[in-house]
Amino acid sequence: QKVTATDKIKLLDNFLIQNKNFSRKNNQLDFKVTNNTLFSFWQTGWQIVLYQNKRPIAANYVTSNNFFSGDIKNISVSWPETIGAISKIEIIPDINIFDNSNYITNSNTPPVNLIKGARDIK
Repeated sequence: QKVTATDKIKLLDNFLIQNKNFSRKNNQLDFKVTNNTLFSFWQTGWQIVLYQNKRPIAANYVTSNNFFSGDIKNISVSWPETIGAISKIEIIPDINIFDNSNYITNSNTPPVNLIKGARDIK
């Protein structure tokens, strides 16, 4: 069955984000993500926005590697500055779903670095 562009966009809805816990003591957010898609990805990015009422007060970005279909990842991200009271946490998956090299189709294929601004460390 052929996968259309619309089908690929809907993939992002199949990441289950749970157990969001922000610690004001450490300025750290911990959360759990389940890859409920049928695909495995070399790299996934996560855009995080913290809100106070309806106003965004902090943002961050974190990446994870080798996110296989059905896997569960525990992810942590921290801020260097003190963050006040949080009323809402928004976590947005950032995956280049239109780049076929980001899909893990064979475990012998070398990983790729697709996150904007990231660089391979050798």
